[in-house]
Amino acid sequence: MQSSIEHQPNSSSTFANSVELQRPAEWLRALEASPDGHRALIGRMGFAKASYLLATAHCLAHPLPTPVPTVRELFAAACKLSTFSGMAKPRLAQIVESCEAAGLTVIV
Repeated sequence: MQSSIEHQPNSSSTFANSVELQRPAEWLRALEASPDGHRALIGRMGFAKASYLLATAHCLAHPLPTPVPTVRELFAAACKLSTFSGMAKPRLAQIVESCEAAGLTVIV
């Protein structure tokens, strides 16, 4: 199995203008329909940022949208990514630390 966390400190992209967050429900459906979508997402962003983006998209697709995921939502997204990508289940502390290091806000 691969390592469950890949931190990419020099990645400075923001999610504010991404299609994933402008049309989250559509993007989530497309991700689910793609056989390699979850692995491609991890490959593009690293595990922690991909987990954060997935959690944020889920939060925005709710009837009462919020742009900042909770720790619980972040961990659920990380577990989902690990399941679909065949990676080991991550530790919550690792995901939170990686997001904090990347400057991503999470509600504790």
